[in-house]
Amino acid sequence: MNPYFILRVLYGVFLGLAFVIVGILTATSKGEPGVWFRIGYTYLSKRARERANRITGIGLIALGLLFMLSSFFLPLYGMFVLLIGGVAVVLAIGYIVARREYELDDISREAPEKPTKSIEPPRLRKYLAAQLFFAFILVLMSPKLPRAMAIVFGSAMALFIALTLLASRPLVFQLAPKFSGIMSRGFAKALTLVSALLTFGAFLAWMGFENDLLGVLLLPIFLLVIFYAAYVMLTSAYEEGYY
Repeated sequence: MNPYFILRVLYGVFLGLAFVIVGILTATSKGEPGVWFRIGYTYLSKRARERANRITGIGLIALGLLFMLSSFFLPLYGMFVLLIGGVAVVLAIGYIVARREYELDDISREAPEKPTKSIEPPRLRKYLAAQLFFAFILVLMSPKLPRAMAIVFGSAMALFIALTLLASRPLVFQLAPKFSGIMSRGFAKALTLVSALLTFGAFLAWMGFENDLLGVLLLPIFLLVIFYAAYVMLTSAYEEGYY
């Protein structure tokens, strides 16, 4: 049997099971404000929190099972595109459900925890502009990039831009306990850093360095950027009051 096929299936099963486990934990979470699916609507409304967690949990379980199944017939880059697209769909559905349930809850009762002051949306234009710039550079390089890399990186860039736009909307991240919009800016900054990393990786491939010693030497830098992006997200969530 083809060793590549075995490794692809093992990868699909491992990551798919991780999504299934996270989905089960999300769908069954009870009582914790904003656990797993953390946006402003779920903080303000218990009803929105419970419904959004349930729906997104089921979506993650379905995505995990589909990802495992896809490993038997899709190439690795196709699996990545499926994963990116699936996460985007689950997040979009979770956002729509949370917003709808919050609005229904707000109509049925006057929520005492609803903030009385107006909340200004965070200004994320510079992060969005940077991501659009990186996406434009990627499009220019794409004809000379490996097809799989161009598809996966392009899909990831599109998701990052969509998430940044979502983070700039009222009642998404900025309605945490302190209502300052710190998490939105941290989230957008982290996505911009990863966008820059993807663009630089594509540039190395475009220059023919993807299998060169330079690529190996830069691997620690790539990991450092990813860890720093995760750190920015977590610290901004802490400062906003989600933890």
